[in-house]
Amino acid sequence: IENNEVFASALKESMTDDRLIILHDSAENIQEILAEYYKSGRIPSQKATHIISGIPFSMFPSELKNKILKATTLSIKPEGSFIVYQFLISMSYGKKDIKRKIREYFDVFRSVIELRNVPPLRIYECKARTIIKPQKDKLITKNIPLENKDLPQIRASN
Repeated sequence: IENNEVFASALKESMTDDRLIILHDSAENIQEILAEYYKSGRIPSQKATHIISGIPFSMFPSELKNKILKATTLSIKPEGSFIVYQFLISMSYGKKDIKRKIREYFDVFRSVIELRNVPPLRIYECKARTIIKPQKDKLITKNIPLENKDLPQIRASN
């Protein structure tokens, strides 16, 4: 899901893997997008096992951060994970806010800095939570025990 129409079009033209679906839309609409693709038979489930995000959360207003993180939480399978990478340069505008916001919705079980990327990145590996009871504009969650063997491992490339 890419919000920039020009970039989404360029990705569609350059990527040839049939498993990859590139859409021009907003990440806050992920639930509706997954439901639509599930109903059409293009994907096997309405929920994702893993979601990887490079959204520049530090640049977004709090309301939009909350909408995206809530929608992502509701779109991940209980055993799933959310991997967020943030450029360290942009994080200087709200590092603590980003980590705090992510922790409101996910268990951050590991945070690493990748200095070999230009510019350097901070990567948060997060575990989904089980939703016990959704309430209007509020989620009540239960932590799931974290087991690294169930989560994708991030390895830096040389």
